[in-house]
Formats: sequence, structure tokens, C-alpha cells
Amino acid sequence: DAMDGTEAVGDLAALTRAPIIALVVGGSETARDNAAALLRMVEQDQARTMIEVLGTKGAPTTASDLVGMDVRVSRADLSVSKQVRRLVEEAGDADLLVWAVADDKTPLTAHRDAMGSIATHFKATPSLLAPAVVPLRLGSASAEAVPSRAEIGKAFAGAGMVMHDPVDADPASANPEQDGARLAAALERALPQARRVKAVRFLERLKAQRNISGAGRQAASAIGSAIKSIFSR
Repeated sequence: DAMDGTEAVGDLAALTRAPIIALVVGGSETARDNAAALLRMVEQDQARTMIEVLGTKGAPTTASDLVGMDVRVSRADLSVSKQVRRLVEEAGDADLLVWAVADDKTPLTAHRDAMGSIATHFKATPSLLAPAVVPLRLGSASAEAVPSRAEIGKAFAGAGMVMHDPVDADPASANPEQDGARLAAALERALPQARRVKAVRFLERLKAQRNISGAGRQAASAIGSAIKSIFSR
């Protein structure tokens, strides 16, 4: 059945409040798991903070965009070129990419090439928006085997994706809360693009419905107006 305009806009309104989907990408399974653990810690901290605020008399009843964040871990090993296609497919369902770089023998060129494959996919599908990338450097500040944030930024800048500044995080840190705070701030900066990616993907799926005539066109028109308001944020 086709959606009418009211139903479509209602669904879009719910979608813009829905948790973002963060796909964790990295050269090795360990790097991806470490990054995912930090993301889940961030989400839990945000949820705790929200509960504390909501329990305060006179506090606003707004929820953080990171509460309920859907953390998904890519199954693709970037060191295996044949798995990059899987990564591209996974990225097509994500609102945001958290890209982990660690001391796992995966060269920055492999990261950049995989990211370039994702960028190429979205360039070939101009009706969709590519998710932004938050690079995550996993290792102590003095770990020489891990590329520096400057090296990561320089390598990733040529991949053709919207890129945020790399964030430092040490999986062996005795104080992971500081890492979590830095990552949370980076995620907050990336949220406007993540919301747009989610909304545009919703619109494209609506337009792809078989019954796009009549009420379907009405829905697409109504939702198009809502999309414009999202892009203006």
C-alpha cells in the first residue's frame, strides 16, 4: 500500500528522532571490537546523563541524539580486498561511519582505498548521501606503530568522503571516560549529516515503492518539504 502524505511525514518525524546507526569499520576485528566497545560506553554514559537530568525538577525533557545509538560492527576485514564489497553494502545502511585505525598491520593506503570504494558507490548513486566519517585512532599517544592523527587526516582527506577530525582513544587506558568524552563530542558534530543521510535514505525507499502514483506522489511531495527543513538545520 502507498503512504499518504500525512503518514509519510509522520514517519519521517519519527525517523529524525530515531537513534542513529553507527557502523564501526577497521582493519582488524580487534580494532573494530575496541571501537564498538567505546561507542557503547558513550551511549550508556549519555543515557545515564539523560536520566539524571530528567529526574531534576524543572529540567527540559529532551533526549540526547546518542541515546539508543545503534552500534553495528562491520564484518569486512580491510586487509582482504575481496571483502571491500561487503563493506560498501554495509555502509549503505549506515548513518555514520566510525573508522578505527590501530596497530594491526593494516596500512593507511588500505583504509583509504576502502573508503574510496564507498565514496565511488555513493557518487554512482547521487540520490543518496554518503555517511560522514569519524576517524578513531586506537593506541596510546606515544604508540609509534599507530599512525598519528595528522597522518590519518592526510590519508583520509583524499578518499572523497565527508571527514571529521580524528579522535584519540587508548583501549588500555585507565581512564576511558576522557576518550569517551572526546568521541561523544565528535559524534555530536557529525549528527546533522547523519540525520540527513537517514532522511534521504528513507525518501529513496519511499520513492522505490511499487505504488508511487497518487498517494505515493503526495507522500513524496510532503516528505520532500520535510527533507528541506532537515538540510537547513
